[in-house]
Amino acid sequence: MSMTVYTEEAVAKTISSQWLIVDGFVYDLTKFISLHPGGRSVLLDEEVAGRDATKIFYSLHRTEVLQKPQYTRLKIGHVERDEEHTPTGLTPSGSLSEVPYAEPTWLTARYHSPYYKDHLPPTAFIEVQHHRRFQTAMRKFVEEVVFPDAQAREIDGKPPSKHVFAEMARLNLIAMRLGPGKHLKGRVLMGGLVKPEEFDSFHELIIAQELGRIHARGYSDGLGGGTCIGLPPVLNFAKPALRNRIAAEVLGGQKFICLAVTEAFAGSDVAALRCRARRVNDYFTVACRTESGGITVLVIPRGDGVETRPITTSYSITAGTAYVTFDDVRVPFEYTLGIEEKGLQVILSNFNHERWGMTCGAVSAQRTILEECLKWSMQREVFGKPLMSQAVVRSKLAAIISRIESSQNWLEAITYQMTHMNYQQQATHLAGQIAFLKMYTTRGAQDTARDAVQVRYIFGGRGITRSGMGKFIEHVRNTLILHGRSALTLTSQVSSNAAYRRGRRRSDPSSAEDVMGDLGVRQALRTMPKHTHFFETPPTMTTLKEFTTDEVAQHAKSGDLWIIVDSKVYDLSKFASMHPGGLSVLLENDVAGQDVTETFFSLHRYEVLQRPQYARLQIGTISGQTQTILPRAPGALSKVPYAEPTWLTQGYHSPYYKDHHRAFQTTLRTFVDETLFPDAQALQEKGKMPSKKVFEAFARLNIHAMRLGPGEHLKGRTLMNGAVAPEEFDFFHELIMGQEMSRIHARGYHDGAAGGTMIGLPAIKNFARPELREKILTEVLDGKKLVCLAISEAFAGSDVAGTRTFAKKSADGTYYTVTVCIAQVVELMEIKKWITNGHFADYFVTGCRTEKGMIVLLIERGEGVETKHINTSYGPASGTAFVTFDQVKVPVENTLGPDNGGGLIVILSNFNHERWTTQRKVFGKPLNSQAVIRSKLASMIARVESAQAWLESVTYQMCNMDYKQQSALLAGSVDAGGAQSKFNLHSLISQIAFLKKHCTETAQLTAKDAVQVGRFIPFHTSVDFVVFKIFGGRGITKTDPLTQLNVGMGRFIEHDPRRK
Repeated sequence: MSMTVYTEEAVAKTISSQWLIVDGFVYDLTKFISLHPGGRSVLLDEEVAGRDATKIFYSLHRTEVLQKPQYTRLKIGHVERDEEHTPTGLTPSGSLSEVPYAEPTWLTARYHSPYYKDHLPPTAFIEVQHHRRFQTAMRKFVEEVVFPDAQAREIDGKPPSKHVFAEMARLNLIAMRLGPGKHLKGRVLMGGLVKPEEFDSFHELIIAQELGRIHARGYSDGLGGGTCIGLPPVLNFAKPALRNRIAAEVLGGQKFICLAVTEAFAGSDVAALRCRARRVNDYFTVACRTESGGITVLVIPRGDGVETRPITTSYSITAGTAYVTFDDVRVPFEYTLGIEEKGLQVILSNFNHERWGMTCGAVSAQRTILEECLKWSMQREVFGKPLMSQAVVRSKLAAIISRIESSQNWLEAITYQMTHMNYQQQATHLAGQIAFLKMYTTRGAQDTARDAVQVRYIFGGRGITRSGMGKFIEHVRNTLILHGRSALTLTSQVSSNAAYRRGRRRSDPSSAEDVMGDLGVRQALRTMPKHTHFFETPPTMTTLKEFTTDEVAQHAKSGDLWIIVDSKVYDLSKFASMHPGGLSVLLENDVAGQDVTETFFSLHRYEVLQRPQYARLQIGTISGQTQTILPRAPGALSKVPYAEPTWLTQGYHSPYYKDHHRAFQTTLRTFVDETLFPDAQALQEKGKMPSKKVFEAFARLNIHAMRLGPGEHLKGRTLMNGAVAPEEFDFFHELIMGQEMSRIHARGYHDGAAGGTMIGLPAIKNFARPELREKILTEVLDGKKLVCLAISEAFAGSDVAGTRTFAKKSADGTYYTVTVCIAQVVELMEIKKWITNGHFADYFVTGCRTEKGMIVLLIERGEGVETKHINTSYGPASGTAFVTFDQVKVPVENTLGPDNGGGLIVILSNFNHERWTTQRKVFGKPLNSQAVIRSKLASMIARVESAQAWLESVTYQMCNMDYKQQSALLAGSVDAGGAQSKFNLHSLISQIAFLKKHCTETAQLTAKDAVQVGRFIPFHTSVDFVVFKIFGGRGITKTDPLTQLNVGMGRFIEHDPRRK
């Protein structure tokens, strides 16, 4: 319909008629002004009446307000415009959001995914599993059909409309929400976009996450929540005739089903149900527990004796949450699901799938929060500036993004496992993983909702109002907690012949976050090796004399003292007087002449026995006994749950790693165990640089070359004794290197061995002149010379642009003179400080300031170059140093990159790559028997697994992007002058920065949890009870408490907090 065109001047002349402009359209508010909820004065304000009020309007209202019939009729025309105008906030149905991180990475332009098939290149396109097309159709359906109904029903409290169920049945969405399976056979899915045999768990993930965008949790539950958890037991355990009939009715949208399990007294504790059932000929009186005490599951048709009454809940009445009463309801015996009195298995069978589905929704809900927050923080102004200009707001947004991306990547990694496992394999391998994922995601969701509404941050008070700009934030904040907490539970109060059941759809008996974590740890402990102790290197096996335990027991006095440790006999007669713990400890009745294996390993690491001064005390072994505490062989994988990434764990799958990655990892692990680890532990505390033999091995295996990532510099080199060809080497090989070398528990040593090269050599490789590049690369990669990056300064810190080191070009233009800068305010000589490897480096990649700006020079150690070692808390072996340049002449040819002030680009260019890059007992029980310890372990596992999943996802992006794409899409754009592009939403695209933030925070929290001493819980006795946390005081000690050697139980824990 054509509309009248007005000029802004014409609108301005209608102040008395109360016209105004919003988003290019003219509205006549003459008759509406007296009805305005904010009063007449607001519309008569001089900045509103007759003016363009777009900015003011959108600071108070959402776009959809103007789409309501009562307001659309106030539109009388539009202002003159030179080009076609798209109203603010209106996008075509089914389209993707352009807000950064509002969509998962696989839906973001120019990013890649191994999971979703439409991301395959055209030459490899497969005419199946069109995940992208499926997502587009699902998004359009949600926006056109589900969303409008959801918002209307959330207001009027009615159940989802019948036409929505009808459309879902027509598209077979009800069937698809149950996941892949035989129930899809013969059905036309989403109008034929995907065949039943092609439908996989990623299609189901898409459905769950698209439905999670409707901002109506209660409606979402009412739309099919009951079906998702109530129908699977019927499909899997009902007799064929009953299964087929009920499935046809429910999947066809004709009837509904729910899971009625939880009870008032039992809560979600399925095993504690009180409702009774008794056998009467061929019928049951419906209940949960039979006369013999077992649990039986029945399908109960609505009919006589079945009564439901709605429950008013805080999150929404559209979910249909209800009290359900069964009063002498007789049900055919054929309606039994599964085996009589074996109902617990039926109920528990779908819990993994339920929890996975809840996680999908929780992640999706967080994205809607993030999108709202990003839009609002760019729109809302405080003190004349956008809210986004506030550092504290950006910090909150960074935390939200990190939680979402880590959750999404872990969710997709687990979904990939689901597509490659059958039901039994999922139950065995994924129950714990999904429990951890749900715990981590729901905790993150609550943190995200809280950050979005917290006073002074982002939405503030708007985030707790049910209308206006923050209404979706309020809704998510009010309902997200339901993802992580057990639902209002079904209860039964038993009378003579009736069970009064108060029930809610949620039936997860262990859905609270802490219980989820506890479940995951318990699952992990089932696969924990029986004899697991601290090892470093394998023992030397020798043949010794055999004794009996009785013979050993005869040597139990001072001067004649033997003990048994893990089937080995030690003569401590001469050593006892030198024992750091005193002679009395060894003369205890349960020590002298006894098997002290358990006591010994509660105090010492295994390698104590391998030290020469203690190994020679072994005189024999116990006849008939074998060593039970076996060390890990060099190169072997740990058998401790979650000690290895998922791709190295038997029974799991990965789209990222190939056979050559596994061969490479094995070879590298062997090298680290046999060569690197012993040298690191010997030299870390001594503060010496890594041994010459290590650098020679690095050169022989081309480790330094590989640490620079894939590239031409690998051409012609033999990598890791041929474990991988240069053309095959990718970022996942480099990821393996970084993670394997970090196993040496010696950060200072690690930096000393490779840190300087990793951050200093790329600038030479990428920006030096060809002759210089070839010379330096050859010397460094062959292990003949060392290089470091000399940027940080005392006054500037790591602020590259604030460097004070000055370089002046000679009159003939052939060299630079680099000198220290004398501060103008204070008489203090400026030097390069905190330079890793600086103490023993041969070359210094140095940032300098010139008259034209910043440049980078390669300075060779020589006259005028002085280095002084800095003692650091994390390890002196890194060679961290002060570096002073005093009138050092540097050839112009040693300039790296542009010499006209563009050196900042050189320095920043590699930042992406740098950033990417059951034993103890208490109170007579294993420490892991304490619930609080399992909670700590669960948090550690969740953080580590989420970080690993995200890291592998970013690594996959790197494998599919060139250098410029990585800079633009993984770090945010940098313009030619080196400055970050003008701030906008897209400048937030910095996957690697967010990943580094998440990983370092994960490392710090994990180290803190491991070392925490304890907390005090007041009991009714007024006595504070210490709840011991994992390593306790051992986690802050370097040495063994008795031997005083650097082999204490917690020494690796003690080291890690210092390195973060």
